[in-house]
Amino acid sequence: MRLHFTIALICCLSAKTLQVFAQLPDQGLWALSAERFEVDRLQQIYTIDQQSTLRKYLTNGDQVFMYSNLSLGMLSTIDVSDPFNIILFYHDFQTAVQLDRTLNERGSLFFPELGLAQVDCIAKSRDNQLWIYDGLQTRLLKINVLGTILSESQNLSLLPGWVGNPQRLFACGQYVFLIADDSHIVVFDAFGQYVKTSPLEGKKVVKAWPEGLVLQQADQVWLWNPASPPVLLPCRPSPNHPWKLTTNRIIQLQQNGIHLSSWK
Repeated sequence: MRLHFTIALICCLSAKTLQVFAQLPDQGLWALSAERFEVDRLQQIYTIDQQSTLRKYLTNGDQVFMYSNLSLGMLSTIDVSDPFNIILFYHDFQTAVQLDRTLNERGSLFFPELGLAQVDCIAKSRDNQLWIYDGLQTRLLKINVLGTILSESQNLSLLPGWVGNPQRLFACGQYVFLIADDSHIVVFDAFGQYVKTSPLEGKKVVKAWPEGLVLQQADQVWLWNPASPPVLLPCRPSPNHPWKLTTNRIIQLQQNGIHLSSWK
């Protein structure tokens, strides 16, 4: 039985409203246990533990919602670029799950039922569709809620210098970024057409930013956009612990919990 992946269109909050809700403290420690975490544009924090349980925390540190689905195995990635429409990807079961802001399930999508037997990574598009990397056909696809292909890249294995082994996929601004072999960024436009490939040169991708990516090497951090040179930021997070960046905070996951600190 085919499961429908229902995605509702949500009106964006105004910039003034976002400022009211996004008030992390300048300094702080939240005592919790997690292996990974993400931060949305409202600066709400989502943690993932060893059992793939997802928990959501407000900006005051209160845990408000939780989601777990043991039948789908380990949670591979979580996309919180839209805090009202959260996308989970369970790679082993080739399934995407959509959650609302309270972490209740809205729907799910089983890729093999769409003729997509090997989806390696996914990301939510700006218009509430899905970008996926089809590993069998070596191509980037944009699909709608019914699995209809809306945009399609060329065969990426034919690109000069293609290294393969895609790791992660990000959609932000006017671009889609495929991280290949953790060594290159393959850039596409909003229609899935190839733009360029850029070597990471020892840097790693930390997260998506409104118009590009946040990169790190040792304790140095850059904002990177394919249309301009990277910008070095005046922040020095520890390279030994997972961390995320907001417009004015560094949020770092350490053994005793989440550490918050101001960087500007």
